[in-house]
Amino acid sequence: MKILLKDSDMFFEKNKNNINRDAIQIILLAVLFSFLTTLTIYEGWTTTKLTTGFVQSFIGITIATVSGILILIVALMLMAFRKINRTCFDKTLFIVAYAATPALIIGWVPHGFVKIVAILWSLIFIKVGLEVSLKKSQKQATLVVIGIAIILAIMTLATQTYLISPL
Repeated sequence: MKILLKDSDMFFEKNKNNINRDAIQIILLAVLFSFLTTLTIYEGWTTTKLTTGFVQSFIGITIATVSGILILIVALMLMAFRKINRTCFDKTLFIVAYAATPALIIGWVPHGFVKIVAILWSLIFIKVGLEVSLKKSQKQATLVVIGIAIILAIMTLATQTYLISPL
């Protein structure tokens, strides 16, 4: 974790994709994010209200989070590789598993500024992962990250989530 936060270039150079490890990381972080998000809503720290019980909301948020991550993996794969296959999926999952870490660890905090910082931090990690792991040029990586940012914005608006709302 220390190398990921301190020197992301070195992290992506030293580590290789491992589908089991990367999938487990995403699932564990998604569960943690979903639990903490549900807790903040349940405790009234946001203006959002639960329409179901705690457990049902937690399960729903977890499913939505994992589904959103899968959509982003497919979108990133199409933008970076222009195809979908197992090799591309493994490489993309590796990048997303680590790039999503900041957003999933601190993105549950019910404050818009914190969420925006977490998302930007994750987008920077995606860019670094594309440049270092996939050997994409800086221009290519930047264009892909802009595309991912647009998709994130559309997903947020389409699902009416409180992803970057102030409370």
